[in-house]
Amino acid sequence: MKPQDPTPDRDGLDAEAGKSATELDTHSSSPPHTRRTVRIEPGDRAIDLSGQTDSGRWYRRCVPWLAGLVVACAWDRAAYLHIAVHDAGALSKLESADWYRTLRIVGAPYIWLFVGVIFVLFDAQRAAASLDDPDRYFTGKNPSLRRATFLLLSALLSGGAAELLKAIVGRFKPDAADGFYRFAPLHERFIQFKWNDLGFVSSHAATAFGACFALSIMLPRASVVFMLMAIGCAMTRLLAGAHFLSDTYGAVLLAFVVTHGVYRLDRRNNAGHAIDA
Repeated sequence: MKPQDPTPDRDGLDAEAGKSATELDTHSSSPPHTRRTVRIEPGDRAIDLSGQTDSGRWYRRCVPWLAGLVVACAWDRAAYLHIAVHDAGALSKLESADWYRTLRIVGAPYIWLFVGVIFVLFDAQRAAASLDDPDRYFTGKNPSLRRATFLLLSALLSGGAAELLKAIVGRFKPDAADGFYRFAPLHERFIQFKWNDLGFVSSHAATAFGACFALSIMLPRASVVFMLMAIGCAMTRLLAGAHFLSDTYGAVLLAFVVTHGVYRLDRRNNAGHAIDA
């Protein structure tokens, strides 16, 4: 019986080395300057080993939302004629109803200042009581301010961006032209700063959705409640005839973009730890 050669099979070693190289470098055929070293951190949800981001596919994600905006614009006057309350007496009675005022105030920025203070006090108490095992929300230099800052930035920046977009687009509210589109002259927008009668997009709806998007990220189990609050705020603007349907739809898109940007900034400033992790 021929004794076995103690020397390892070189072909087998080469195969193993090739396999390892394939696992470590998923794009061996690509130029060296496109290769990236990927470090996997706990909690990462998705990793693109190719080093290519999905920034080139953003337009495909935007197409359905832009199509929805086009549909909303097509139904603007119909929604104004059939949803808005046109009788002065009925409108006054509607605006004095408790449920109407409750939903409308969701789009007011100062209400979220009180909620932010509640978050600060609550998170500071929890952080002080759990120093040995800090809560997942408490990272960074000012842990008790993190959730409040995220909420307020999402709400206030969404509302502020809506005000700026009003001046850029310059479209009047529907009650200014019986549901037809009419645009303000440039000098009224950028010299006289007459923005009160401009409607695209609704700053109330943008503020409400910005805050509720942020709350849904931090407290996902109650996201349905938060979304109903924001939708209710948008409906009050339609019922009052103060905004077109596309004004509120555009506010949703704007608030989503702003909140997503604040979320990415918050994660970057907290060593990659997501606020919803």
